[in-house]
Amino acid sequence: MKRTTIITHTFKRPEAIKALTESIATYYPAYIPDYFLVNDDTDKDNGVSWGRNFLISQAQTEFVLCIDDDFIFTENTNIEKLEYLMDTTDYDIIGFECGSDYLGSFVIDGTTVHQVSQKNQQGNYDYIPQIFIARREVLVKHPWDPTLKIGEHFPFFFEHLGKIKVGYTNEVSILHKHINPGNYKEYRKRGWDYGKEYMRRKGITKKIRGKLIIEV
Repeated sequence: MKRTTIITHTFKRPEAIKALTESIATYYPAYIPDYFLVNDDTDKDNGVSWGRNFLISQAQTEFVLCIDDDFIFTENTNIEKLEYLMDTTDYDIIGFECGSDYLGSFVIDGTTVHQVSQKNQQGNYDYIPQIFIARREVLVKHPWDPTLKIGEHFPFFFEHLGKIKVGYTNEVSILHKHINPGNYKEYRKRGWDYGKEYMRRKGITKKIRGKLIIEV
């Protein structure tokens, strides 16, 4: 029995999930089909948050490897290394290199949220790419907000700030191969609305990241 289940939510990107599946079959064929779970939300649009929570509920392993559908496994995508890091640290989540720019920090109404290039006062990270390995029981206890169909990334980490111990490694990587078909851009644009709704709900008036300022 494997210790890790790979999970991914997909929506209107069949070519992306096909490429991801083929890459897993190349490097980790033994994980297909029992340890690779996909929630295809194309016809329902329940949202990525609901989809991830559902996949967590279906996994039976100690760890889950949470990835988006437009990523590709390579020779540097090492599940055994990630499991080793989970075994030898007390992190609940460990993110890894995926080509995303998560440097510097956010300032949320005066509170600094540290990203990959900066650790907080406890020596941990607050916010990493949403490509990570995690202890399944932690994600059961600390789920994504199902009311946020998209734009769920920042709310997940901010909501659980101080509740989940977050780490990061550049010893493992995965390839981001962004695919943006048809009306997918319109779907992605909704993230701004859901993100602002979350800010209003939490009483957050301003989020600053470098020169980007979001106010509600």
